[in-house]
Amino acid sequence: MTYTYGLIANPLIKIMKTILIAGIFGIAAFGASSASVISPIFAPGDFVIGGQLIENIDFSVIEFVVAEPGFTGWTPGEGPENAIDGVGQPYTYSGPIDIGLVVRPSAQTGSLVANQIQVWAGQNQIATDPISFRLFGTDNSLPTDVGAAIPMSRFDMIASGDLSLLEARNAGGNAALLEENSQIVSFENDRAYRNYLITFSSAESLDGIVDIDDFITHFSEVQLFNVVPEPSAAMLCLLGVGLLSTRRR
Repeated sequence: MTYTYGLIANPLIKIMKTILIAGIFGIAAFGASSASVISPIFAPGDFVIGGQLIENIDFSVIEFVVAEPGFTGWTPGEGPENAIDGVGQPYTYSGPIDIGLVVRPSAQTGSLVANQIQVWAGQNQIATDPISFRLFGTDNSLPTDVGAAIPMSRFDMIASGDLSLLEARNAGGNAALLEENSQIVSFENDRAYRNYLITFSSAESLDGIVDIDDFITHFSEVQLFNVVPEPSAAMLCLLGVGLLSTRRR
């Protein structure tokens, strides 16, 4: 015996017809492109500490050392909290080539998986821009006292990449963060972490002459995002067609 679902009587099929129609109109209006749900992970007020990487004699990174304002550290008024404050006030660090910050997101966003990073240029000259980043994660408890050394063995490596910020500069203070003054890098990652360590390498001297700017890293903001693609109109249309054509025997 053969049973055929009635396209009008079956509530599920009604729903599928609606999806199909929505998909067709979606394709007509927006094409087959899909949108994404983009959720920021850092927020002003999150726990954050700044510091620098220390290398071994063979140039392997062995630890992250917590720093403070000063000659080797960040500029007063431009500390690590300004790197995640949501406005243009910069984070400026004077020290070795590799500097960074540890951020512990709130419970509300800490469960999100980071798969994108965005960095905004500061108001200083290009010579102080970071030229690369490395992103690490850990669920371990971390010491926070000034001078505390955090072994890199406590962290998992998540992603790394080059940065090439444009000449456009983001204003400081309470100025808005403008997209055109930033760079976005996407990466693969499948887990969330309690703490994130983001390190930056500053510009290197191109002429072999050591310049004071080679030891200053300056940027307005850094943010991690969880990006989840939404189904496109084309996918909804295909789903509707597939379910409408289903027959049970």
